[in-house]
Order: sequence, then C-alpha cells, then structure tokens
Amino acid sequence: MSAMAESVAQAMESLPPAELAELARHAQKIIEDRKVAFWPEAKAAVDKLCEASGVTPAQLFARLYPPAPLPPKYVNPDDLTQTWSGRGKEPAWLVALRAKTGKGLSDYLVAPPEAVGVTSEGEVVEGVPGPDGE
Repeated sequence: MSAMAESVAQAMESLPPAELAELARHAQKIIEDRKVAFWPEAKAAVDKLCEASGVTPAQLFARLYPPAPLPPKYVNPDDLTQTWSGRGKEPAWLVALRAKTGKGLSDYLVAPPEAVGVTSEGEVVEGVPGPDGE
C-alpha cells in the first residue's frame, strides 16, 4: 500500500459509519468511472502502437493471440498422425485415400471414445461393437 493509501486508511479509522458508507459509495463510483474510461484509452494506445508499427489492430491481435487449433474431425486409418479438422482445403492424403478406396468422407471420421470401447475415464471396455456394428 502506498504512503498516501496508508494515510487515508488511518484517517478512515476515525470516521463514523455513515461517513465511511458515503466514502465507500464515492470510491465505488470512481472505480466504475475508471473502468468505463479504460476502454477508449486502451484503444487509443493500441491504435498509436499499430500506427507506429505499420500494422492494423487485427494483425496485431491475430499475431499475439492466434486462434486455438481445432480438434481433428477426420483421420487417416493407415497413419493416425494425419488428421484434418474439416475446415479449409481437403488435405492431399484424404483426397488420395478417398480416390483409392472409393469411400466417403464420413468413413474417415474420428470415432468418439464411446464407439471404440473407451469410457470417459479412459478405461477400455470389452465387447463394445465398432462403428459398423460388429
């Protein structure tokens, strides 16, 4: 706590409850006003930084906070390291595999854990039928 804050805290000790309540309401109003004022000030600071750096705010934030990668939706059954989220261009491995096998996109969906005999706790369950019912 700063020296000023300590001084104010000491002075508050001698105030009657009604004055303390009024002081608390006043302090809360100041806090709310500062929160409202923060956003325009922050935007101005970001705009100034971007202008000096030659980038747009969108470029700055995209670089600083890239979107989280999407979980895989499709997988190559022959190479489980090859996955695709289903967004963007279909990967070459999937195009080639579909052309070779004649199967549809849905045949390469990542199976949910329940479909392959694994509980949500990670335990393997015996005798659970696969996606084709066997």
